[in-house]
Amino acid sequence: MNMGCSNSTPVINRFTYELKSFVNPAAGSYAEELSLWLTFSDKDGIDDIEEIVLTMVDEELEWRFTEFEWVKNVLGSYEHVGHVKIVGPESDFFPKGKYRVDISDKALNIDSRVFPISDSDIDFQSLVPTIESDGDNNWTLNSILTDVYIYALEGDSKIIGLTRLSSGKISLDESLYQIHPIYLFARYRERSLMSGPYFISY
Repeated sequence: MNMGCSNSTPVINRFTYELKSFVNPAAGSYAEELSLWLTFSDKDGIDDIEEIVLTMVDEELEWRFTEFEWVKNVLGSYEHVGHVKIVGPESDFFPKGKYRVDISDKALNIDSRVFPISDSDIDFQSLVPTIESDGDNNWTLNSILTDVYIYALEGDSKIIGLTRLSSGKISLDESLYQIHPIYLFARYRERSLMSGPYFISY
């Protein structure tokens, strides 16, 4: 028996979720992904957490994440865990409905929150910004949104060279973007809109 544990129930203090629309121009594909983050407190610490479970309440859909599958941080007296790429059974559209997220510890103490992912009349796929080349590395931004950003991705997750773009013809930093895949990012209402990867050659 571990005398250091108080068998304390984890308590979700705050949780955030975001649906992302992603276009891969090279593959001609569209996908929706969910990011989910929990801020919780547990006297037994983050290592006592067994798993996070996301359930679509009215359907037989469930996602289970262990400590090897989530990102975790400590923010003062609170623990912060999440998963940044949750995809549905069909990756193009994430299923809409009522969801419950559970966080459980090794003693099977559980705290839960319920939230909706609602259908929308907005065609988010058409709003995703893209860039096109004329073949000579002259690029044009295609977007009706005004706040569009470009960035390069180093490794799996390091964002570098984040720059706001203007509509129409754009110039790209050869020294940065030639050696890394690049992506576009924008937001519209509650949704993140992304496209890429793009590969630049000079």
